[in-house]
Amino acid sequence: MRSLGCDCQPLGKTPALPGFVFPPRLDTSLAGWVACLALSLALAREHGGGVEEALVAEAAGMSTHHVHNAMRHLQSDGFVDRRTVTIPWYYGTREARLWIEKPRPELLGVEFPRFVGRGVAPDRLPPQFWWLFWSGLDPMLIRLPEHARYVASRMITFDDRRRNLPAETWALKHLPGWALRKLLNDPAFEDTPVADRIEFALKTNR
Repeated sequence: MRSLGCDCQPLGKTPALPGFVFPPRLDTSLAGWVACLALSLALAREHGGGVEEALVAEAAGMSTHHVHNAMRHLQSDGFVDRRTVTIPWYYGTREARLWIEKPRPELLGVEFPRFVGRGVAPDRLPPQFWWLFWSGLDPMLIRLPEHARYVASRMITFDDRRRNLPAETWALKHLPGWALRKLLNDPAFEDTPVADRIEFALKTNR
């Protein structure tokens, strides 16, 4: 792996950052990797559908300029590729430029740094779900857990025709248990598939 020309230390000399798990023994295949390249690729790997530079910067504690240089470096060496997609955003859509890992044979089976998150519950609603909140409180102003009951009522529904599985899955993973239990108290959810998902989430995630 060529040098990026930054001040980052080699991967084996960098302590694990909050949110990352480093392999106990560094594989020889990773020798020479500087930390910014390894962490950027680790985040692309953990977000299989693609990841934006801003998210990588926040998670790895780097500037977006540093991440951009790292990703372009990885792209030139054939480890990632870039594509532009249209995603839901607020009450419309926007273009997102995503970096996506291109699997390399020499890294197959190699234990690589992993991003596992910081174990902190989110306090805001991801913008890709804002469109579900077409009335009422502006989704930009929603805060968790304060508005968890309201969020649950919009993201989890018993009506199969209106269910949005990505939103439902996010809500089941991140909303507090008390908000999910309130849904189960609604007779409309009784004997529905989504009620089974709520009960399973309460048993496994809490």
